[in-house]
Amino acid sequence: MNKTLIIIGVAVLLVCVGLSGCNEKSGNSKLDRLIGTWMENGEVDYIFESDRTFTSFDGPITTAGTYEIKDEKLVLTVGGISISYNYSFSNNDRTLTMTMVDTNIIHVYTKQ
Repeated sequence: MNKTLIIIGVAVLLVCVGLSGCNEKSGNSKLDRLIGTWMENGEVDYIFESDRTFTSFDGPITTAGTYEIKDEKLVLTVGGISISYNYSFSNNDRTLTMTMVDTNIIHVYTKQ
């Protein structure tokens, strides 16, 4: 009986340790889903890189900065200025909807 309890206890411990690693991966996957080129109205607007940098295109103006997920918001930082967005993915992560927190302006992007 004691050997069975020890084996069950060890098995439960291993399962708990194994599942605890899943949380770290899911946190990274939010950022990983952003990686790529995002278009709006047929034009490239954002390129998110795996090193957590991004490039933004607004007509002739190109801007580069960093991005992170903070307090469940997508935060884009350029030159020390940060802008926060509520964001969501749909269409098997091929559509990204970003809503600027301060203005509630909504943009919908499609992954290229």
